[in-house]
Amino acid sequence: MDYRKLLKEYNSLLAENNRLKEENLKLRMLLGVTEKLHSEQDSGTEISEGKTRSELIERALRLYIAQKKRDKLNARDVEIIHKRSDYLNEEADDVLSYQIFK
Repeated sequence: MDYRKLLKEYNSLLAENNRLKEENLKLRMLLGVTEKLHSEQDSGTEISEGKTRSELIERALRLYIAQKKRDKLNARDVEIIHKRSDYLNEEADDVLSYQIFK
């Protein structure tokens, strides 16, 4: 593999990205995938849903980022619950003490 050619292409893409960023347009990315993954996406399977490759990858990235944000919020919530568990258990015991069992 000619690394100089690859580096030149990468630098060209960076320059193009900077130009597009200034114009407030979408950025270009150089993405490497396995041949199998590439052929699965191109085979017209239900996965692609008639989208272009760029649209499919953009959607996948958006879903991934959204899931990471949810995971971070969920982890924060669990941490808060664990920190306050003694207080929450006392509150639950207090509420249960008012119930009349027959």
